[in-house]
Amino acid sequence: MGGSVQEVKTYEEYLKLINGDKTAVDWFATWCGPCKVISPVFAELSGGYANLVFLKVDVDEVPEAAEAAGIRAMPTFQFYQQGKKVDELVGANAAKLTELISKVLYALVVRDASLTVAPQQPQHNN
Repeated sequence: MGGSVQEVKTYEEYLKLINGDKTAVDWFATWCGPCKVISPVFAELSGGYANLVFLKVDVDEVPEAAEAAGIRAMPTFQFYQQGKKVDELVGANAAKLTELISKVLYALVVRDASLTVAPQQPQHNN
């Protein structure tokens, strides 16, 4: 049972969505065989990570977004936090995709926690 993968239809929509908190993007083409194989895996993974937004972008439908993202091969999976690319995987390797999503999300959550937790002041008991 998969979660929800949002299909991006415009460059403006792409920019808006990657500027969110944590985003995974599947860059694909309808004519790409490996894309068709890995797409259900990406959809399935979207059900297991509630704090990660899953997007898919057809490079032929939104070429300006693909160009801006530097896409050269499909499938490519990119991970963003607040508009900044934090990692990327090229190719249809389900095991590597699963591992990378976990790794990226863990790193982002840990980084967020370190930014939001105030340092504790030493207590002096005199």
